[in-house]
Amino acid sequence: MTGSVAIVTGVGARGQVGYAVAAALLRAGWRVLVTGRGEAVEALAGELEAGAPEGAEVAALRADLGSEEGPAAVVAAAREHFGRLDLLANVAGGLTVIKPLAETTTEEIEGELVRNARTVFLMCRAALPLLRETRGAIVNFASPAGLAPIAGLGAYSAAKAVVLSLTRSFALEEAANGVRVNAVAPGMIDTEQNRASAQPGAKVRWVSREQIAEAVLYLAGASAVTGEVLAVRGVS
Repeated sequence: MTGSVAIVTGVGARGQVGYAVAAALLRAGWRVLVTGRGEAVEALAGELEAGAPEGAEVAALRADLGSEEGPAAVVAAAREHFGRLDLLANVAGGLTVIKPLAETTTEEIEGELVRNARTVFLMCRAALPLLRETRGAIVNFASPAGLAPIAGLGAYSAAKAVVLSLTRSFALEEAANGVRVNAVAPGMIDTEQNRASAQPGAKVRWVSREQIAEAVLYLAGASAVTGEVLAVRGVS
């Protein structure tokens, strides 16, 4: 798939999964447009390009993907820079609300839904015209919490359950157009923060950012796979 074009959302810092996904795509010969909400996204694009194989192409656009305008601008930038689109990797999202639902405010649950689910819907909708032209793919980021709710993470679990439903619905609706839509559901990502938060003696299956990126690349090229959720939970 050398020369194919991907949009990767959620590239806001070097240590984030979005950064690792973009780096893996570049190593595999893809051309990549990265997007994030912060000012750092352009500098991160420069780092990614510098660390990629010779001839790699990276473009960047700072955008609010929860707005109606942001996703449209990102897709338009991919068209302008590269002329096509083969993959949308919806990495943007994250967990911010950790409390029982009975104590969760309306603003908090709405924020979790916007951050994790609304962005996926808007990006998918905006990208579909270009993806239909190339019979491309979408990889959304779900979570085990969306498959089986976790106490204290109700707002996040609900948002990721919406991502799962969107993934399967888009897959059904776009099959005739040749667009494949799948999701990955990463487990505990191996970071210093997560290691520090783990209970002493707990048996945790850790997964690295690079291993998650491998799963995204697999789904990007798996021509007979659509409507599936690939658990990426680690092996040790």
